[in-house]
Amino acid sequence: KMLILEYLYNLSDVAVSQAVNCNILFKWFCGLDIDELAQDDTTLVKFRRRFGEDGFKAVFTDFIEQVKRLGYGKGKLRILDATCVVSFSRGLNVVNLLKDGIKRVLRRVKEKALPLSEKVKANALKLIKVKRWVKLLELKKGVKQLMRELNGEVDKRSEKILDLMKQVIDNGKTIGRLVDFDAAWGYKSKSLPIFGYKVHLVYDESRFITNLKVLSGDKNKGSRLNEMIEKEPKGQIKGVCGDALYDTKFNRDYLAVNGIEAYIPARRGSSEIDTFILEGGRVRYISGKVSIGKINQERGELHYFSAKDYGGCGHYGGCISAGEIRKRVYISESKRLRDVEYKKGIGIRRVIERVIRWLKRWLGL
Repeated sequence: KMLILEYLYNLSDVAVSQAVNCNILFKWFCGLDIDELAQDDTTLVKFRRRFGEDGFKAVFTDFIEQVKRLGYGKGKLRILDATCVVSFSRGLNVVNLLKDGIKRVLRRVKEKALPLSEKVKANALKLIKVKRWVKLLELKKGVKQLMRELNGEVDKRSEKILDLMKQVIDNGKTIGRLVDFDAAWGYKSKSLPIFGYKVHLVYDESRFITNLKVLSGDKNKGSRLNEMIEKEPKGQIKGVCGDALYDTKFNRDYLAVNGIEAYIPARRGSSEIDTFILEGGRVRYISGKVSIGKINQERGELHYFSAKDYGGCGHYGGCISAGEIRKRVYISESKRLRDVEYKKGIGIRRVIERVIRWLKRWLGL
């Protein structure tokens, strides 16, 4: 209960212990008598470590099962989305990250009194003092040389830091701090970089979170749909709702194999949904013109109109590209024009936006 208060009020272990001792409402919530003292911060640290991720997962799963037994968690649709969470630590660029790594390794060498030659120390200090405008390639070369010199001369913690620095240099790993291995640089939009994490969430139609996964900020939620659905009860899901980032062939094949409907909009071509109507295997334009045939293509169908009926008809000006003589409309599996069930699924997807906004505004996510 103290950990719940710590999260809700954004308190540290020390601060929550003091707050429970002083705040009578906190004390009542934790089930303590008026003259009973709260657990100290060290106890909270040990408890959290002993409880571990599996412990928290067990509590979460048990809560969801109770919700379902009481009849609150309803519906056979699952809604997926992810939201960015900014890290408390400030993200560094590659130059400053590598310098910070060198400083941390030298500090560990000093604390542990590890044997290190004066030459290696001098080379390390020289790299720290490198001006920011010096070419990054030269800094990377110097760090690699330092790693070779430090090989076998440092403790496990320093080896972890050196390994992360190596990943940054060789593989372009997008971490921003060596004290937080899970935070990474990602993008909320094309012009808005975020340093932190992504919380991947699954909701039911009653707005209950049924499972979640915390990802590094550079991870793509769209490639993790199968991981999230596999955690759900087998055979109890009718459909999955998500935004266009989940529109991949792998995701649609996975859902189809498991007998789950994909209520996921197409990444492209959604502007014609309200202009054309799919009826009896043919496409009808709002003016009444009907397609005369179709060609089966991968993941969909290409419907085409008569050049006489739909060749610059004026109702939908500019729709025919240069060189075309007739209108063609591609309908992917994700674009069922005026399909009632599909439109319902897409509408339900908006629920998750309200839930995420509530979590961020009121619960500090």
